[in-house]
Amino acid sequence: MTTEQEKTTTPAGSARRALVGRLSWGLADQAASSVSNFVVGIYVARSLGVAAFGVFSLAWVTYGVVLNVSRGLATDPLVVRFSGVPVASWREAVARSSGAALGLGAALGSACLVIGLALGGRVGPAFACLGVMLPGLLLQDAWRFAFFAAGTGRKAFVNDLVWGIALVPAMVVAAHMGSVGAFVLAWGASAAVAAAYG
Repeated sequence: MTTEQEKTTTPAGSARRALVGRLSWGLADQAASSVSNFVVGIYVARSLGVAAFGVFSLAWVTYGVVLNVSRGLATDPLVVRFSGVPVASWREAVARSSGAALGLGAALGSACLVIGLALGGRVGPAFACLGVMLPGLLLQDAWRFAFFAAGTGRKAFVNDLVWGIALVPAMVVAAHMGSVGAFVLAWGASAAVAAAYG
């Protein structure tokens, strides 16, 4: 039998535990994402050299800009408006959000592909490969936000973990090929694996 004091403190304790759990998974997910990005950067720099790594970095920075646009249009509104809602509402909102991210990835990816083909040289292939990979990259990020909106940060962490695991063989294959485009494709393809898993 519970006392009145236990009845009043139990919900607060549960809410506190839930908040700590959400924060913990958020930190773990961000750590996994940051560590994998850091390792990719080091590996690409060591495999390709400084000049080629500079080309890879141009594609990577472009992805960062596109990612922020996608978050502003698709995933930030999802987290703000559809966190803690019933599952049916969440699913409908996630379908719209992931569709928007995928559509934006296809549109801006097409632009990158055209620009890359027009540029040629050392930079062109990197942008062309980024253009092909942008839809999968943005969809993977959309899943991260969808899981956090649902309060299941553990799933976002697992999704980033899948990306990190898929990166290992992809980067090894890219290193054997030895081109910037191969590394961009490997990075984007492993994100697409995580997007499919999500």
